[in-house]
Amino acid sequence: MGNRSHEAIYRQRKRRRGAGLVLFLLANVYLLFSFVFGERGVLTFARTRGAHDALLENTALLQEENARLQAQIADLQNSPFYIERLARERLGMVRDNEWVYEFYEKE
Repeated sequence: MGNRSHEAIYRQRKRRRGAGLVLFLLANVYLLFSFVFGERGVLTFARTRGAHDALLENTALLQEENARLQAQIADLQNSPFYIERLARERLGMVRDNEWVYEFYEKE
């Protein structure tokens, strides 16, 4: 190193610093890209969060439906009036000595 001038040493250090800066910037760009677009990035998180919210909403709807069906099962097991109402509404059944009136619209 004794033969090299101070200016040559300065240029070499400047090149190394520049190369280090370029590597540092490239690493930061890569990390930023991974943070946003990567497998565990912000965009994936947002999609996963949306799917999670949709599943929670669907679960709540299914729990409401399940509670309604549980109540209907209890009524079918314990209430003869409920069974009679369903038989009349869904099956068109009537008791003996009852009259059924049917009305039709003219076409």
